[in-house]
Amino acid sequence: MKKIIITNTNTIEGKPIIKYFDPISANVVIGTNIFSDISAGFSDFFGGRASSYEKKLEKIYEQVKVKLREKALGSAANKHDASFTDGAGIGACGDGRAVPDPVIEEVARRTPGFSGWQQEQWFTHCGDAAVFLGAAGYEELQQLGKNAIEAIQ
Repeated sequence: MKKIIITNTNTIEGKPIIKYFDPISANVVIGTNIFSDISAGFSDFFGGRASSYEKKLEKIYEQVKVKLREKALGSAANKHDASFTDGAGIGACGDGRAVPDPVIEEVARRTPGFSGWQQEQWFTHCGDAAVFLGAAGYEELQQLGKNAIEAIQ
């Protein structure tokens, strides 16, 4: 698998940032067995480290890192032949403004999607996908001025 650096910062000392991905998350849940629980109970009572739980946590961390890499590189979408966002909703939804295929591929297969009431629409500008910065209600739009409100009407 291609190497990718996973970080929660916006800089990496000594490394150029070539591509920025929106935050990607992954969850892994595993069960412990009764012997791990009993061993951890003794560690709680008498003190010391619960090595059986430590081993389980290390396993979880490794599985999460694999899942994060898969999502960031698009291999999760390839493995399951799936997309996170419907490609038809990327761009202007059929109004004639072209969005390059690599942009559609990036959003549909490597970018976490969102749920919408009907067809989700991922906005684009100048042939590239927009970044979702967060929800803005009427109060937030008022703070941005009259032009912001007119832009969405």
